[in-house]
Amino acid sequence: MTESASSGPNKTVRIALFACLAVALVLLAFEWTARTKASSAYDKLQSGDLETVGTTPGRVHQLLNRKPDAPGKEKDGDLVESFTWQGFRKHVVYVAYAPVIGEGGKPSFTLDRITLNEAP
Repeated sequence: MTESASSGPNKTVRIALFACLAVALVLLAFEWTARTKASSAYDKLQSGDLETVGTTPGRVHQLLNRKPDAPGKEKDGDLVESFTWQGFRKHVVYVAYAPVIGEGGKPSFTLDRITLNEAP
């Protein structure tokens, strides 16, 4: 058997395995990046520096340096916003705001609770 005849199938198998490995590494990096960004956003909002009382949706948007995925939805009287980072699966930070009476009697919302990958 000549070397070129025996290396043909082996070379094809090696190329296929390396291609699969490359795809797996790209997916792993994609997932890791999304998970890290969502976790970082959650930690930033949970940090002791952030005062819950008086923290408005605008302040949360400023802290995360982005807008929510869609306009907030009311759920059980609270305003709920979601911030999604897409990896192999979705990583979602949910932020719920409680209604309050603001300055001059204007209704507004203030930060109530934050969850990661679990709808409030």
